[in-house]
This record gives sequence, C-alpha cells and structure tokens, in this order.
Amino acid sequence: MLFRSGIVRVTVADLMSGGGLPDDVPRSWLRLVQMRSSEPGSPEYPAPLVVDTPLHFYGRPDESGLLSSTDEIYFHALRVEDDADTLEFGGLRALPALPWGESNPFDSVPSRYAGDHYNRDNVYWVYLMRPPVDGWARMEAVTVPPSAGSPASSYLRREHFEGDLGYREEAFDPWVERYAWNRKEDVDVVRALRLVSPVVGGVLTVEWAAGGHISGSTIPVDFSLRQGGTEVPLSSLLLTSTGVMTDWSRTLTTTPFVSGSLEFRMRRLFNNADVGVNAFLDHVELEYVAEFTASGDALRFGSGVSGGAVDVEVDGYSRSDLLCFDVTDPRAPRWIDLTAANVIDRSAGGPANFALSMQVSQGAGEEKVFAASPRVRYPRIGRASIEVDGTADLFAIVNDLQVLA
Repeated sequence: MLFRSGIVRVTVADLMSGGGLPDDVPRSWLRLVQMRSSEPGSPEYPAPLVVDTPLHFYGRPDESGLLSSTDEIYFHALRVEDDADTLEFGGLRALPALPWGESNPFDSVPSRYAGDHYNRDNVYWVYLMRPPVDGWARMEAVTVPPSAGSPASSYLRREHFEGDLGYREEAFDPWVERYAWNRKEDVDVVRALRLVSPVVGGVLTVEWAAGGHISGSTIPVDFSLRQGGTEVPLSSLLLTSTGVMTDWSRTLTTTPFVSGSLEFRMRRLFNNADVGVNAFLDHVELEYVAEFTASGDALRFGSGVSGGAVDVEVDGYSRSDLLCFDVTDPRAPRWIDLTAANVIDRSAGGPANFALSMQVSQGAGEEKVFAASPRVRYPRIGRASIEVDGTADLFAIVNDLQVLA
C-alpha cells in the first residue's frame, strides 16, 4: 500500500518473504500492475482497469536469469488522485481524466471508496506471468552527458497538494442528541505544505479550491499561510446559505518563508450565530522560483528552461551513490544511467557535498522533470506493506472473490 506518489523501491527478498514469490522464475516474468476503477457507464464498468507500471531492476541484471533475493526493483508509484489531477510542474492530467477516482486514505472527508481496500489504499499487484513478445512494462534506460557550460541557477517549481479536508458543525438542538454529539468547535482546517529551496525574497503564487455553505447568516472564512511564528493572510470568503466552491489565487511579491514545512490555514470566524456550517478545502498549489539544491538528500526538479539543451547542476547531496529518473511522464518514467562524470564532489575538505551534473536535451516547448537521490534515500516498501494474495476457495459458502456464470 502506498500513500504518496514518487519513485519507490522494493526488494525481491521482501516480496519472497512469506511465500509471496518463488525463486525459480525468470525476472522477465515479473509484471507490476495497478488496479483502477473503470468509469461508471463505460463498457468496462464495473470491471477494474489493469494498468501496467514500468519497473527497473537495479544493476540491470539479465532478465532471462532467475529472480534473486538480492534483486532490487524501482518504480514510480502514482496515486490515482495525483494522476487524475494536476501533478507537480503543472498541466499533466490523466487521459481520460478520472473524476470518479479514488480518495486519499488520510482524507478527513470519508472516502468515496470506503470499504474498497484496493482503490482506497493505492495497492499495486505483482504477477508472475509468461511475458508477451515485447515483454512486460520496463523503464527505458538512457544516458545524459554532464553539464558542459553555465548551469541554470534556478527553476520554476510548481507543486500540487491534493486531498480533501473540511469541517461540519450542526446547529445545536437540545431535542436531537446527535447534533450535540457532532458539534465541532475547531475553527481551523490545516493543510500541510512544503517549500523546497525557494529563492529568498522571491515571488510565491498560491492557488487553492475551497468553499462551503451555512444554514443561517453569513460567516467569514479567512485563508492564510503560516510558518513558525509568521502568518501571512491571503484572502477571505463569506459563506452563505447558497453555497460556493471557488478557485482562488494570491501572489506574494516578497515571501518571508524559507525552505521547510508550511501550513495553509482555513479559519472560520465565529459570529455568535448558532447555525450549521459546512466548509471544504480541495487542494492547494504553490509556484515559486527555487534553487537547484537538494532538500533532505532528495529533489524532484524541472530543467528550468522550456525547449532546447540546458545545463543543470543540483548540489547538496550527502552521498555520491546518486540515482536519477526522468519523471516528465510519471506513467512512463525513464532510468538515467549515470556515470562518474555526472557526479561532482564539492566537499573540498568540508561536509560531504555532492552535485548531480547533466546536460538535458528537450524538444520544442518541453520542460523535462527529474527525481534524484542517493540509492538508500528512496522510500522502501517494507514487508509490513506487502500482502500475499490468497487463493479463492471455490467451495466456501461465502466468498467475495467467487463469480460463477
């Protein structure tokens, strides 16, 4: 089960634990898929869509050889909500869009797929199947030369934070007990955000979708950003009985915030009226100019230039064993075969500081996106998150997996 999108790793030893995988099958038989809901009303509905996920065997061992407990697999996990909506660096949407899709298991609002374990928790399935002629989905491996000129100093970072939040308060009624029990006194809805190496004092654009309605007089709702003891107001919304869901945008010309955690706050202001309140926050997007500096030994970054060739150098890594992926299309990521020339040691007797050096070639109007981190820093799917799929018992009296025609 995966609760976030991005490059992750899993060892074959963990997949083998508990009898999940045998050790006498060729690597080429390993198939990774994601089950997604088909669109209601489509010819496929209610059968799920089976989406193949490209993977990469670390070290590129011979795929005709047998699976080994020492094998390590990398792939780009992609929550359905992230695929259906705008991803980091903007404009990337699923085709077709999936507005009926799955919900984040951490949402405060109950999931539309409550009770549907495989959609709600973003489950991936590992199959061992004889491959077709062109094989199961694998990442394309490419090489890039090191930077050859003057690297760009910054790039425009756009990041989307998805997941519904909200609060509901019913007006007090002494004759209806559930209203008293459901009464909620919290005034804030908080979405955790982050800033990654922003240029100090630069422009920060905040976009969000929020709304709600009440059952009485107007109530103001304020939106703000807060980091530590610094809070910056953004806008205000007046909730009325007619209801509203609106896209908002605010640009801060000189942001006081630095790299690190950031909070987006939706605050309801009491007006002493005893009314029913429903308020919702759909998503938040941040856009700002950022430096090519790793944060926490990791960075997902754009090239900084649209089209043509561009030199990129990302420093701030504590280790030299960097792995890099082209994630411009997260549904078809590519493995970057780095050489010693792509990693620069800038420690110079001080704290460890390694830089990733690349010369990126791009098509007209294209801005490529990469993810780079030392090998051990990529999130690992541990045994606790791996389940062995049991075989259906056709003779069981009750069997949800049994379908007889």
